[in-house]
Amino acid sequence: MIRKAELKDLRIINQFLDRLYNPHIDEETLLNHPFSRHYLLIIDQVVVGFLSYSIIYDKIELNYIYIIDEYRRRGYAKELMNFLIEEAAVKKCLNISLEVNINNKVAISLYQNFGFIEGIIKPHYYGLEDGMLMIRKQGE
Repeated sequence: MIRKAELKDLRIINQFLDRLYNPHIDEETLLNHPFSRHYLLIIDQVVVGFLSYSIIYDKIELNYIYIIDEYRRRGYAKELMNFLIEEAAVKKCLNISLEVNINNKVAISLYQNFGFIEGIIKPHYYGLEDGMLMIRKQGE
């Protein structure tokens, strides 16, 4: 089940962000940010994944997609990606973009399987490692 994050989920979201070495979000951002959306993937009453994206006018920017280690390679990231693509269609967004570490071959493969194409390289986007912009045009 995928559901919108609630205030009670703030702790687990920030635990996921710790694992991704990213800053925490606060209550205001979770509940009232005009662009950001946060969702949890729950399997057998266990929060196993997290999706965060921003809708900016007619575009979506994927901020985070995360599945905890014990639940990886079971198709859950695909569930979250399908959810995101459906959200983009419902909101009539033109495209979805994201940045990914160029060394994260598993993530790059996932995104390519969903029709994302490689864009520009962003030197040192992840500290010492480069990032890559990927884009998926809706309807493709």
